[in-house]
Parts: sequence; structure tokens; C-alpha cells
Amino acid sequence: MDDLTDRYIPAVARTLGDEWSEDHVTFASTTVGVARLQWLVRLLEPAPTDSPTAADVPGILIVVPAGEQHTLGAILLSSQLRRRGFGVSLILEATVASVEPRMRKANLQATMISTSPGPHMSDLRALVDASRRVMKKNAPVLIGGTVTKTSLDIKDLSGADHVATDIDDAIRLCALEISGAEVETA
Repeated sequence: MDDLTDRYIPAVARTLGDEWSEDHVTFASTTVGVARLQWLVRLLEPAPTDSPTAADVPGILIVVPAGEQHTLGAILLSSQLRRRGFGVSLILEATVASVEPRMRKANLQATMISTSPGPHMSDLRALVDASRRVMKKNAPVLIGGTVTKTSLDIKDLSGADHVATDIDDAIRLCALEISGAEVETA
């Protein structure tokens, strides 16, 4: 089951995106296809616990900024992190006002923001700044998503601690741990 969500669904999503970019499929077909992939991820995943509050379960806040059209990557990341033992809170259409209360939750060890390129760099910076104000001291902020494939210095422009698109890199860069032991990565 992990291969479906970790390998095949992302591969199908990339193919859909490439086909749409090359005008081989319509926007509507791509949208329906991605929605079905998101449904499949949720179907395959055990019921999520969207409240990382237990003392022995480190929590990660995954944020998709308001206005983003691409959410499948964040949903896949949430699934992967949950299967590795993390508590995950996922906020779609996030604004500073909507994320600050969630950032105050106990035991959140990191904020991961998934975003694409666009004219919203000031909004991204505001989300990073909010995380710095509200999260516990030294909780890292990581930026991921297709914005990392641009020539921009996303780390500098956003003020984030790290930039990554690979889950193992994200865990390592954020020095995330479960029950006092560093997470094993494959």
C-alpha cells in the first residue's frame, strides 16, 4: 500500500501535469484526475489523527497557503509523515490568521509549507514569520513544493530555515525525532 502512495500516485500526478502542460489533456481532465488521486490517498490512509498533542508524538504542521491550486503534494506528505509516526495537522488555504492558533498546539516540532511559484512571496514570508513568533523556540520552518524548482532563492526570500522536496531530506533537515530517537529513513 505504501508503494501506491509513495511511488505510483506521485508518478501519475506528474504525468497528468506534464500532459496538461503539453496540451495533451484538458484542465478539466487534469483536475478530475488529481481529485481522484487525492481521494485514493485518503482512502488508503488509516483515519488521520489531526491533533498532534500527545507528549510522545511529535507534531508537524503542514501548510498550503491561501490561493494555492496544488494540494496533492501536501496530502501525500501528510500521509507519509503519519505512517512514520508523526502527528500531522494539515491546513489548506492557510493565512496567518488561520494558522497561528494551530501553531500554538503542544509538541509541534516543525512547520512545512508547500507552495508553487507565484506573486505571493510576501504572503509566504508572513507565514514563516508567524511560525517564528508562535511556535516553540527553534522549531524549524521548511518550504517545499514546485516553488523550489525556480531560480529564486526561496530560503532567503521566505526566511525559512530549509528548502526540500524529499521527505527524507525534510526529516533530516528539520532534525525531527519520534519518542526521543531520531527517525530512521530508508
